[in-house]
Amino acid sequence: MRGFLRQEVEKGAFEPHCDAWLSAHDPAFSKRLAERGWVGMTLPSRYGGHERSYLDRYAVLEELLAAGAPVAAHWIADRQTGPLLLRYGTEPQRERFLPAIARGECFFGIGMSEPDSGSDLASIRTSARRVEGGWVLNGAKVWTSHAHRSHYMITLVRTSPLGEDRHQGLSQLIVDLHGPGVEVRPIRLLSGEPHFSEVVFTEAFVPEEMLVGSEGEGWLQVTSELAYERSGPERVLSTFPLLREVVRLAGAGPDARTAQAIGELVARLWTLRRLSMGVAERLQKGDVPAAEAALVKDLGTRFEVEVVGVARDLVAPAGAGDGFQKLYWESVTHAPGFTLRGGTNEILRGIVARSLAASGPLGTDLDEEQRLLAETATDVFSASNPEAEFERAGLAEVREAGPREAALVARIAAYHAAPESLFERLMEPGPLLRAVQMAGAAARARDLTVQYGAERRQFGQPINRFQAVQQEMAEMASEAAAAAAAVDQALEAGSELRVRAAKVAAGRAAARVAAIAHQVHGAIGFTHEHELHRYTTIIWRWRDQDGTEAEHAVELGRAVAGQDLWGLTTA
Repeated sequence: MRGFLRQEVEKGAFEPHCDAWLSAHDPAFSKRLAERGWVGMTLPSRYGGHERSYLDRYAVLEELLAAGAPVAAHWIADRQTGPLLLRYGTEPQRERFLPAIARGECFFGIGMSEPDSGSDLASIRTSARRVEGGWVLNGAKVWTSHAHRSHYMITLVRTSPLGEDRHQGLSQLIVDLHGPGVEVRPIRLLSGEPHFSEVVFTEAFVPEEMLVGSEGEGWLQVTSELAYERSGPERVLSTFPLLREVVRLAGAGPDARTAQAIGELVARLWTLRRLSMGVAERLQKGDVPAAEAALVKDLGTRFEVEVVGVARDLVAPAGAGDGFQKLYWESVTHAPGFTLRGGTNEILRGIVARSLAASGPLGTDLDEEQRLLAETATDVFSASNPEAEFERAGLAEVREAGPREAALVARIAAYHAAPESLFERLMEPGPLLRAVQMAGAAARARDLTVQYGAERRQFGQPINRFQAVQQEMAEMASEAAAAAAAVDQALEAGSELRVRAAKVAAGRAAARVAAIAHQVHGAIGFTHEHELHRYTTIIWRWRDQDGTEAEHAVELGRAVAGQDLWGLTTA
């Protein structure tokens, strides 16, 4: 993949762009990718696909985004239209559209938002009236990327009158964007380029065979589709070409301020990459991880915006070369859209908040041996005398089983605020242990807050019903997930740089969890009357042990400055 991209740049086929997946539209480039098997990768071979895994596809997408390649033409069709039709489409629809998508010849838009709906998809008013042989559409869609350049649009419409349940009576139709009764009006971005479009339907006929899935099941279908839209590497890497330039221009041996800023961004980049890959793994298993996808988009798009601010502070764009200025200005003019497209971050936090439940210190992806070990550790550290149970259960030997097993037990120990003396029997003292401990304690602070939010009543209802509280709790859940992912990426890679990144990212995330937990708990959480204090105080202490976040960020920033950042990221 890298060899192909290098050749394309050398022959002048494209210049790197920021936000290339949504703005750099080049059908000829999409066709060249398809010829090499890099479009429709996960589709079955009988539909022209290549039956590769979601993680294989993830690797290809990362390389394209990191290089700033012009992939916008086929992006939406490949990312979500293909999987949607594979899951819900009819066999004639699959045979007609999937091979064309895999050849890089058929491009789709997304017809969800409307002028008066935005992120409130259930309020859409575009109607589809039953007629002989199909439907007649009236209404409008807006913010459809590249509708003026695409062939078709998967359109969410009302096929039944609006009732008490707004989610009922919705269906998805495949609309020919060049058909009669369909008017497409391009809308220019801040940069001046035509990108979004408004699509107006005036008595537009859609044949019966263009219904996707079942009539009235559109809400279920569209929410499953959003998991593909919200969680991919494009929600983390839109401004990566700019970040790479910042790292390159910093050169070897940058000052402490520059090194710290770069180190903090790199630590978050690696953590977010691990979170995003986790969703890809879930999709590979056939899951629909809607809340996890929303979480990734919320964290990732905020990070992308922050890259722009750091670039401005560190490089002084007016005095930089033309290459940097182009990437910088693309990022500046596109950044306001990062936290809007695919659902505003505030709406996404609502999705995360409604899914919250106390979930313990570990994820669900454990093999049988790890699950049994976790059960044993939970029994030990929940006991009244964990030191005695520690010896009896044989956990003193877990260090010999390997770093993953030792870290798993240490995270559970932190979740239960185990005596400090036990941790160094599990793992070597140092920044990795502190990151593991903070991830475990952050998970407990999150769970205590979820429980408290459901039990504490004010103004006649649980406080977790209030939108302001939901926003805080969703951010807390996202940061707790980030702390865990920071540890996972360090354990997987095992390098000194990854450990530094874990200490930086886990410390930052756990501190935010602690702050939000206290805000939601109010006065009771600020006392010894509630057990929250046991977890927030140890988080604050562990942040400062074995090097502060700032110290590790400086060393990380100096190590990567002037280096091949993408090579280090994927190593």
